[in-house]
Amino acid sequence: MPSDISLEPAQHGARGVASARYRVGDFTGPLDVKHRLRQLPSNGTVKGMFFRRVIADAQRRAGVTLRDHPYHAFRDYRLSDWIDLLVTAGALTYPGAPPKEGLRRLGRDMYPTFVDSMLGKVIFAAAGGDLHRALVLYPKIWSVISNHGTGAVTEMSVGRCVIQLRNVWDFVDSFQLGSLEGGFAVFGRRATVHIETLSDCDANYEVQW
Repeated sequence: MPSDISLEPAQHGARGVASARYRVGDFTGPLDVKHRLRQLPSNGTVKGMFFRRVIADAQRRAGVTLRDHPYHAFRDYRLSDWIDLLVTAGALTYPGAPPKEGLRRLGRDMYPTFVDSMLGKVIFAAAGGDLHRALVLYPKIWSVISNHGTGAVTEMSVGRCVIQLRNVWDFVDSFQLGSLEGGFAVFGRRATVHIETLSDCDANYEVQW
């Protein structure tokens, strides 16, 4: 998306009402972890900063120690280990919630984690605290944090945008949806996120605020 994008009036109904192709997230369905692990790209990696945040949150919220491992913030670790950590952390940190709801809640802390990192501060400083400038940088963020997944903003208007994720395996229907909620909260916006699920690793999101 070009950096000089103009914002058009939003073309949708009342705030929080999804357009026809998008749906409210369903966080009550089953979670087939073994199936997900079989699907992962063998060379998929995740930055250590995210492992550290999940482990710290589990300790702070539930008093549990998940792993004793010195994860380095910008070192790459196996995607399969990340999936296993997320599922375990969701169950232990939010024991009263369905598995997908637990993953959604974990996701809400992921963008603050990136923003607090040295590289995140540089990128978000370029946005000058402006949400729309930050959205233009969204593909750049994904190029830094993932070696397999991509993200893009395909539509943007006043109070609304459409975001797409492709080849993203850490639960686009729950964890990644929650990460978008948390990302908009960084900018002081309470966003409503609806989803069009295309596959286990591909989704489009309509975000309104």
